[in-house]
Amino acid sequence: MQGSGSGSGPSLDLRLGLDTDNKNGSGSSYVNLGDSSSDTNENDGSKQPIDDIVYVGMIFKSREEFKHHMAMYAIKNKFRFRNSRSSPDGMVLRCFSSTCHWRVYTKRMKIVTSYEIRRVDLQHTCSVDSRAGITQPLILTTTISYYPKNSKLQTNPDYLKQLVQANPGTKTALHTEFEDGVGQRFKYLFISIGACIVGYMYLRKVVIVDGSHLRGKYAGCFLSACAQDGNYQVYPLAIAIVDGENDKAWEWFLENLLEVVYPLARHCACVLHLQRNIKTHFKNKHLGYMVGKAARAYKVSDFYRIFNEIKKINPSCADYLISIGFEHWSRSHFKGQRYNIMTSNVAESWNAVLREAREFPIKPLVEFIRDKLMQWFATRRATTCISFDTLTPRVAEIVAANFDLGGGYGVTNVNRSEYQVSDKEGIVFHVNLVKKTCSCNEFQTLLILCSHAIAAAVFGKVRVESLVSHFYTLENLLVAYDMDILPVTDSAPPPVPLEIHTDDVVTDANVELIPPTTKRPPGRPRKSRILSRGEIRMKPQRKKHICSRCKASGHNKATCKMPIEVISEYVYGKDGRLG
Repeated sequence: MQGSGSGSGPSLDLRLGLDTDNKNGSGSSYVNLGDSSSDTNENDGSKQPIDDIVYVGMIFKSREEFKHHMAMYAIKNKFRFRNSRSSPDGMVLRCFSSTCHWRVYTKRMKIVTSYEIRRVDLQHTCSVDSRAGITQPLILTTTISYYPKNSKLQTNPDYLKQLVQANPGTKTALHTEFEDGVGQRFKYLFISIGACIVGYMYLRKVVIVDGSHLRGKYAGCFLSACAQDGNYQVYPLAIAIVDGENDKAWEWFLENLLEVVYPLARHCACVLHLQRNIKTHFKNKHLGYMVGKAARAYKVSDFYRIFNEIKKINPSCADYLISIGFEHWSRSHFKGQRYNIMTSNVAESWNAVLREAREFPIKPLVEFIRDKLMQWFATRRATTCISFDTLTPRVAEIVAANFDLGGGYGVTNVNRSEYQVSDKEGIVFHVNLVKKTCSCNEFQTLLILCSHAIAAAVFGKVRVESLVSHFYTLENLLVAYDMDILPVTDSAPPPVPLEIHTDDVVTDANVELIPPTTKRPPGRPRKSRILSRGEIRMKPQRKKHICSRCKASGHNKATCKMPIEVISEYVYGKDGRLG
């Protein structure tokens, strides 16, 4: 929408009727669904098309104006449409429901670039359910991406107290620093939702921590701690917003995290980042691959066999790996249970979910995370309830793959619970179904049956699913997502007491927080992150073009070289019949 004034308020290219007159007193922009498009354009004296009217003979200046008008028409009338046919000369729009008769046909006028509506059928024959769900996502994405004009930090301590009140068991911590003549400046914020804390009791005890930069007005850093559920899905456990990724911030975050997870946890490194460091510092070919293979080895003997090959190729690389400590990056030397989690991809996936939200102010960012977790818990709980299987879908696929791999293995009974299994290459393995162990060490490491254990269980007529750890059962997964995550509303009960920790003292929560001194540098903020060492930016897969003439890929009908006779023979057949 072309405005008549030169106001300084924010505007959108989508022309959604943004109200920037501060009539609501908040100074923020919002989508105005009122009839604001009927105002007269003072620049050219012409009237814009009214959003809630569509009729035969209606003319639009361009194709984009027609599409925008129909989008606003759909929002005002609360339905969805689809583009059933499109060409440079015209468009046909139909209702999203395949049974509805609603239809609008527009055609480009001759000589000029204007479009005219030729035929319409505006009577909906579909249900209300088919027409729902169009306005809310658009309004949400438009309102949240603007910063307030005042200088106060948008993190009200009362919000944290209401969050704890709405979700019992939630742990929050807010750390500030006092500055003379200014007041309390924000420094650190820690949040762990109560439902996530309770659900973590039923997950494998591996926590992945990672940090990423915030792209908001005051910069800062976002720290997160995630786990992985029995279906290999991301399970966020705790988040923190700090002034920067430094030792003090990490120490404060981990101190609060110890109240949620076990304090005697062992530390291990991400194998993927280790491989990138190896490729950067040591230029030998395939060295990074061999390091990853050694790190993922289940048996110590296999590890040393691969490590000796690394030492022969590059002794300096072997010394570097020894200085790190085998227990930090090798699964076979790790003192605890690392399962299948060898990289920080779980935390990286969580950061990717929050990619756009990291531009928001703190309170909208926390609300986005709470809302996302609320949706995940509800969706995964509902999906688990309708399944009649015993194991989670992802683990069921692994068991099925190991079952196929174990076909043709030779099994000999040792006693009632122990078996000798020979694979296709003649290598012998010792399986104990009572202790749930195998000499390949995969069974006891992942707590999922390896191919040797499945062969022994089938031979001994033992139910395979009964030997899989309870961490991978649907019953355990359902309990992990059993608690609800509730929204924070204005009608919430009186908030519970909350303390704010400053550098020296503990103060009352009813204070006015001042933003941190750090601010975003001038210029357009980066949308894509800086690649780490050894990381290669993957190019998106190009769209595969299909020729509409011969149905082959790699070209279109304008450059098709297939003879017409061959195409006719392929379509109609030698006998003249179709196909």
